[in-house]
Amino acid sequence: MLAGSWTVDEFMNNAITCTADLNGDGVYKINDDIIGSVGRHTSARSWQGSLGIQILDLDKNGEIVFYGMTDRLAKAVDKTADFFASGSIYSVIDANDIGNLNAFASGNVLYYCERLIQSEFLRDMEDDFAIIPLPKLDESQENYITQGATATCMILVPVTASDPNMSAMIMEASTYYGWADILPKYYEVALKEKFLRDANNKQVLDMVTDSIRFNITFAYCNAIGGDPWPNQIWITSTLNGRDPASSVAANEAKWLGNIEKIIEQYKQLP
Repeated sequence: MLAGSWTVDEFMNNAITCTADLNGDGVYKINDDIIGSVGRHTSARSWQGSLGIQILDLDKNGEIVFYGMTDRLAKAVDKTADFFASGSIYSVIDANDIGNLNAFASGNVLYYCERLIQSEFLRDMEDDFAIIPLPKLDESQENYITQGATATCMILVPVTASDPNMSAMIMEASTYYGWADILPKYYEVALKEKFLRDANNKQVLDMVTDSIRFNITFAYCNAIGGDPWPNQIWITSTLNGRDPASSVAANEAKWLGNIEKIIEQYKQLP
């Protein structure tokens, strides 16, 4: 993994090898059997980032570049569709995060795909665990990519604020101190010392955090819209068996139209 050779093929092979129908009922459940991988639908979207699939990006001038359907997207879907679409056999993409976490904590799951913050809830887990990056599409991919969690992208000030400039300065200061003071303490003390079980895993954790990216596709997915949103193309194609080329073709006009609206709104800012 440290050598950069951790790929999605190895991930899937390990998960398939570890999956076992313990009670022999022919139905794979995370509470009764051994499952190779679990993760919520939202967290599963981060694979689109880790596999290096770009629907949109920014060029060196900060201009939005639309890639749409690419050979890389097609290759990623071809590689992973059967695995992830198998659902209860090899991978459980479940809306119940607590169920997934409990199954992993009890030792029923090999891979638990979630945000780093979930490690806080595993402090009482009896088995040791390690934090690893999501795999590359293949060894030709230069770096691991850890998709930043999609959440609030901006802070708004109500028009009734008596001093908008002061509100803006407070938000800016809070952001700075959160980044400069709180985040390093959380990372070095909480994640590295309290939550990790293996000192050797610290190097991999550094690799994970150094690879965090927040692509514009994810930052503006709600505003860009479509069915699916541009950051859902991979997961929708793999789970639901939809052709990514058809999804891109059906949504391209809407995506580009909404992107143009976003750009125009920014141009109107003072």
